[in-house]
Amino acid sequence: AVLEAWSYGSPVLMTPQCNIPEGFAASAALGVDPDQTSMAQGLSDLITMTDKDRGTMGKRGLKLAAERFSWSHLAHEMQAVYTWATGNGPSPRSLWFV
Repeated sequence: AVLEAWSYGSPVLMTPQCNIPEGFAASAALGVDPDQTSMAQGLSDLITMTDKDRGTMGKRGLKLAAERFSWSHLAHEMQAVYTWATGNGPSPRSLWFV
């Protein structure tokens, strides 16, 4: 849901469990914990932001989605994995555990 919201330029609330820390780093999401109190506070914070601030957050998410999570980017990442797996290239950055 987070990536879809970003693809439309919408601001989002996101828990750390989404495993997209780039969103926090890019200020494209407001962080919340997965509990009722934190989510309610996050919604309140989002609602009280100005339209301009919500729009700016949404634009950051749109940029992040286009640059990091687009099909084109993912295809290049997979090509690098296959190249590495066949012994024809270095370990790609997407394989941080290798």
